[in-house]
Order: sequence, then C-alpha cells, then structure tokens
Amino acid sequence: MPYQTKTPPSKMTFTKSRFNQLLNYINSDKISENERNKTNNLTDKMLKYSMPYIKENGEELINIHFYTGELTDIIYILLDNLISSEPIKVDYYSEVLKLKEEYKKSKHEAK
Repeated sequence: MPYQTKTPPSKMTFTKSRFNQLLNYINSDKISENERNKTNNLTDKMLKYSMPYIKENGEELINIHFYTGELTDIIYILLDNLISSEPIKVDYYSEVLKLKEEYKKSKHEAK
C-alpha cells in the first residue's frame, strides 16, 4: 500500500517579513518555558514544510499549511504574551452574554 499524506486543512500565506517576525517572536525570550516545547515544534515544522515562492512582481511569500491545533497553539502563544502587556478596556464577554440574552428574548417573542 502506498504511503499516503494528508495536507493540513488551513493554509496561511506570509510575507517574508511576517514569517521572520513570527518565528523570531515565538523563539524569543518572551516565551515561557511551558510554551517552549510547542514553539520548538512549530518552528521545526515551519522551517521544514514552508513553501517559499516569488510573485511576478518580485514579492517574496511563504505558504504554510497548518492543522487546527497548530493554529490554536500559535494564537494562544501570541495571546498569552499580549495579555501581560495590554490592559483590558472592554468586557466583550459581557457583551456576548447580553446579545445572547436579547436573541433568546426575540426568538421567544416570535413564537
């Protein structure tokens, strides 16, 4: 039976600059020891499976396919490190609860 591969479902295209920024950030000293294993695995994958190409206009881009869990890891790594530096100004969770309650009321009234 031939070896089969499955391409990860999510594709992201990075400019050369964004690619370098992301990899530099996830490998910086700002990342906690707890996240270090994830960042090492992500870095290895991004270096190994990235598909660089040059557009006709000369712009250098990199395509990378990710599994959902890998994108989740990237988002949490970025958020965990933003939380300590950016104060929360608006409680959007309360906004979500309020909108859900309004939706329930409007749905109930429509019956």
